[in-house]
Amino acid sequence: GVVRNQWDRPALLARRVSLVVLLPLLCLRVGGEVAISVLTDNHVREESDRRLADSAKALEEAISRELTGIEHDLSAMRSYRELDEFFQYLDFGRPGDADSRLVDLEEHYYHVAALKPRCKSFRLYGPDGRALISIVNQERDYRRHEVGSQGWFRKAMDASREGMGVSAVHADPVSGEPALTLYRPVRIKDRVRGVVAVDVLVQELAGELLKSANVTHDGWSVLLDAGGMVVAAMGPGAPEGRFEDPSVVERANAGYASVLTTPGEMRVAFRPQNDTELAVLVSSPHAKIF
Repeated sequence: GVVRNQWDRPALLARRVSLVVLLPLLCLRVGGEVAISVLTDNHVREESDRRLADSAKALEEAISRELTGIEHDLSAMRSYRELDEFFQYLDFGRPGDADSRLVDLEEHYYHVAALKPRCKSFRLYGPDGRALISIVNQERDYRRHEVGSQGWFRKAMDASREGMGVSAVHADPVSGEPALTLYRPVRIKDRVRGVVAVDVLVQELAGELLKSANVTHDGWSVLLDAGGMVVAAMGPGAPEGRFEDPSVVERANAGYASVLTTPGEMRVAFRPQNDTELAVLVSSPHAKIF
């Protein structure tokens, strides 16, 4: 047999002790690194979700401010005394004086429209839904335009107060692009005599705002209507047509704001746009979060 040196036994013992001590330490180090990695991933995801949620909120608030500006325009359109006088002269059986007031009123609306190039049209409708004044693309438009059968108009004529309303998204009759109608009933002596309205293309209303949304360079921002159709979009790879995840649409229509991962592996923050039937979505690729 092999005769071991007497000094080998302490060396062997030392090696065994080293393994007993160092192996747990090595495991502790590896386990700690895994734990730190998990914590880091969670932190990155939470921070990314927070940024997305903040961006969606900022976008929703920016659109609300745009709508508030148009609401002020509707208030100005309603405030001109010529509007009240027009309907009063009609009641008095003085159509010539009524027409004179309508000409003056058209001039006022023309100047309001000149200051709002992003708005498609400014109109005054009579109680039958026929346009009495129509300024389209900052030009006077004398073509016949009727909206008497549209739901938003009937709702305006039945309104109990003069506050602003917003239609559902509809196709612009000229361009076919998604549009909104913002309207306000004209009440005179507790009677609705007509409606003032402003049409705006959704992309014109929100395009620059979507472009400024705080998402990654390969992320995107979009607006959805109540049916889940994309009506305005900005960014590479932004979805088109009907949005792929119906749960986002359902939750947004129910008034919820959240952050989730879509079937297309996009991390999406969404929130309802409370002044309209639109939902705001901002997104970054899920893989880019980690």
